[in-house]
Amino acid sequence: MLVKNGTIVNAKGMLKADIYLELGKIRRIGKNMKMQGEETIDASGLFVLPGMVDAHVHLRDFREVSKEDYFTGTSAALAGGVTSVIDMPNNSLPTISMQNLEAKKFVAGRKAVCNYGFHFGATPDNFEEAAIAARDPSIASLKIYMGSSTGSLLLDDFSALYCHLASFKKTITLHAEDEHAIRHFSKQHGLMENEEDLRGAKHTKATIHSKIRNEMVAELAVTRALSAASKTSAKLHFAHVSTKKEVDLISAAKRKKMRITCEVSPHHIFLDDSLTKKLGNFAKVNPPLRGKKTVLELWSALKSGKIDILATDHAPHLREEKELGYWEAPSGMPGLDTALLLMLDAVNKRRLSLQKVVSLYSYMPSKVFKIYNKGEIAVGKDADLVLVDLKAKTKISKEKLFTKCGWSPYEGTQIQGAIRRTILAGKTAYDGESVISRMGEGKELRFGKI
Repeated sequence: MLVKNGTIVNAKGMLKADIYLELGKIRRIGKNMKMQGEETIDASGLFVLPGMVDAHVHLRDFREVSKEDYFTGTSAALAGGVTSVIDMPNNSLPTISMQNLEAKKFVAGRKAVCNYGFHFGATPDNFEEAAIAARDPSIASLKIYMGSSTGSLLLDDFSALYCHLASFKKTITLHAEDEHAIRHFSKQHGLMENEEDLRGAKHTKATIHSKIRNEMVAELAVTRALSAASKTSAKLHFAHVSTKKEVDLISAAKRKKMRITCEVSPHHIFLDDSLTKKLGNFAKVNPPLRGKKTVLELWSALKSGKIDILATDHAPHLREEKELGYWEAPSGMPGLDTALLLMLDAVNKRRLSLQKVVSLYSYMPSKVFKIYNKGEIAVGKDADLVLVDLKAKTKISKEKLFTKCGWSPYEGTQIQGAIRRTILAGKTAYDGESVISRMGEGKELRFGKI
């Protein structure tokens, strides 16, 4: 395949040139290239980006196929310009043993239409399994849930946390919310005495979520994890930071040469807690949406380089689940279809550059998790590309979503920017309207050692 006349965008530069793709690799980059008999894509007026790498997605499947599976989730990824995803462990078949990991590999290998890898889940006692997983090249990191979230994984015991930080030999990804603080504020704001009563309180409004999981809840967990990491030399990656204080604590640790990175999710920079009054539980997510001032502070941190990567935390749930009472409704929202579109709109509004988008959503995720041959358009790299049009307009509509849950908090939003084509391993995988890739064409990612 020959991609002609486009503007190549990497994290460190832009170049108007042609790209020749062969056998799944980028073979040549140059100007006025001609390849007789090759499929030619005219990218005139378009920007050619390396395929996006989303390091934080929940693809469900198994007993949760009603709301997402490896086919629909990776289809949403391709439609959103994402060619590689890393699946989280906290679903109906938790990735906490090698047996469960092999089951996931089996299903993903037959359904996925984009590249995929896995995070392994930590429990209070699976140290031996985690040690084996650390040697598996399909594992990106060990995921530790310091606060309760969707699924059953929770590690709120300091001894177990410290042992995992001391023994796991790859990156450790943290959901940093302090469980004890969550329980305290649940009782305080729920005016209840026990969890059984809380689950029965259907009258409670979703606006209480940001009071229960307030900024202190996140800051306590980050402080605790950084303190432990300073004694263990663990390499930490903080998922979905949502407060300025978290960013400041992480930045201070980086200045001390600790091996720390962090991510922000699109909903924490494009939405704020006022949406909860309008959407109720459809805006319920962990950590919760924050106030407008905090959103602006996150944008400032993003532009200054204090935040390393963008990751969606794509967490699809069905409408009927979200319509339950506050205590029963699950947290999370879909994001794979829409994240790159939102970032293109931000580029048009001069909030950040297209090169910065590539850095946050492709180049740096590849570096943080040591993914081979991704995140850059260069000779020898994998031929995963996305062609975008900054002049065209896109309206986000549930009818055009590929995620099975079928809704988005951005429903009706007008975007300045469009995704015209996604190329996976040198072949068109999404043509701007339909996913062309067939089930099983996605390949298992390989993650290097830290």
